Amino acid sequence: MNTKDISEANDPLLPASLAAMKRAAEQARRQALMTRTRLVVWRDGQIRYIDPAMPEEPDAGGAPSKADATAPVNDSSGSDSA
Repeated sequence: MNTKDISEANDPLLPASLAAMKRAAEQARRQALMTRTRLVVWRDGQIRYIDPAMPEEPDAGGAPSKADATAPVNDSSGSDSA
């Protein structure tokens, strides 16, 4: 993996892409808050469902935050898996 800081990139669009990704993440968080749904993220090799109202960072001990959950989001497809 390249550990070079993105701000040192030769391509002028690369640093701008980081800002665009941050804006998109914030927009997704706002949308999830408005629709009362959880955000789906990949963290520590697992799919996580996080509450958009909670902070996204893990606690100081490295454990997942209270916002993390591994339970599936309510399935609105109408299929019963039980």
